[in-house]
Amino acid sequence: MHASNDTADPFYTSLKAGAYADKKPSGRPCDPVYNCAPPLSKGAKIAIGVIITVVGLAIIGGIAYIVVRYRRRSDEPAPSTPKTKT
Repeated sequence: MHASNDTADPFYTSLKAGAYADKKPSGRPCDPVYNCAPPLSKGAKIAIGVIITVVGLAIIGGIAYIVVRYRRRSDEPAPSTPKTKT
């Protein structure tokens, strides 16, 4: 219960305006959360977009082909069996 019984103000209330701006590091942090590699080039982003689009359209086309083929097969009447005399 230290937090409820402590009468001293927290440290951040004693900071002066702009104190952090003087010590703020520039750039991005380099740790496991943030990747330190440079961002992708414009050409790489375009290539990724084209590849994802082509693969997505191929998947959609394949599914549509299977659905149409299945429907055509189920619409055909069952083949009739020849009648034999007994």
